[in-house]
Amino acid sequence: MLIKFLKTTLLFPTLFLLISIFILAVDSDLRRGVFERGVRVFYLHQEGAIRTLVHQKRYDDVSDRIMQYIDISTILSSTRNEVFPEIINVTEFAAERSSGKKELTTLVPVFRRLLKIDPNLYRIRVWLAESIEDLNYSEAMLNIEKAIQLSEVDEKAYRVAIGIAKKNNYHKLAQKYCQRYTDAQLGGQYPRLFYSGFAGSGLREISVKFNNDNQIYSHSGVKLNKSLNYEFIPEKSLDFEELSMFLNVVPGTKIIIDKILLYTDSREIAINAIDFMTTTRSAYDLTNSSTNKLVLISMGNNTEFINMQLNKVVEGVRKINVKMMFSRAPLASKKNLCKS
Repeated sequence: MLIKFLKTTLLFPTLFLLISIFILAVDSDLRRGVFERGVRVFYLHQEGAIRTLVHQKRYDDVSDRIMQYIDISTILSSTRNEVFPEIINVTEFAAERSSGKKELTTLVPVFRRLLKIDPNLYRIRVWLAESIEDLNYSEAMLNIEKAIQLSEVDEKAYRVAIGIAKKNNYHKLAQKYCQRYTDAQLGGQYPRLFYSGFAGSGLREISVKFNNDNQIYSHSGVKLNKSLNYEFIPEKSLDFEELSMFLNVVPGTKIIIDKILLYTDSREIAINAIDFMTTTRSAYDLTNSSTNKLVLISMGNNTEFINMQLNKVVEGVRKINVKMMFSRAPLASKKNLCKS
């Protein structure tokens, strides 16, 4: 009786296992789905373990665990694959939460390995430069330059470059990077954050719309550090009451709006920017009460939205000029490092 019971007990699991193997063997979609789910569970486990180690400040173990993660991913492919973004995410999580150079330095092998797989990783290059500045100045600055080539407008590489130059008493070099940052207006590392239909990444183009009309008008001649008239001509005359502006910006972009000039068939109407009721997506109002200019500084890292509304309607407007200037706030002290 006992032998019969044992045979029966073993038979059903064995049959279940054989049937499962058979089904997986003949159904490729099911087999792929089971494999992908298993891999996903493993990745979630890896990510959770790394995040726990980061919170525990065990950065030696963090580095080892991420390197193992990379080793496993390269089994699937020696180049970028579906796992690679997950590895970047946990690496950024660890680097952002490092509380000192020692912790960041433990991640150097990770940074080097990731850049070997994909050399176009902006933030990884900046972190590598920051972590090796005391060990290899030349390599650190080389990575800074490569990072700037990847994203000229982003501030992170300039900040690290200025810090390295200051630490080595290269004040003229710090001033050089300050100036390059101030003049940079092309490129950006987060184009997916910008709204389609408006300017591409970087400080190159401004788009506007009037009242509640969805028609977008763009001006591609944006210049930094110059007060210019930006002209917009509607398809047909309109009764002007509201102006909405869209500009792709980076944090620290200063926007000074002087006047809005409205042109009808018979007259030109100049309205000070401060006379509009203005709201923004992420900018702060730094307007001085002694001036008629509206001074905003954007803290966003995507498309800045500025809405300016009058408390009256101006009829029959055929052309609108917006007099304004764009600039970038300095990254370091203006007196000695970022002299204007």
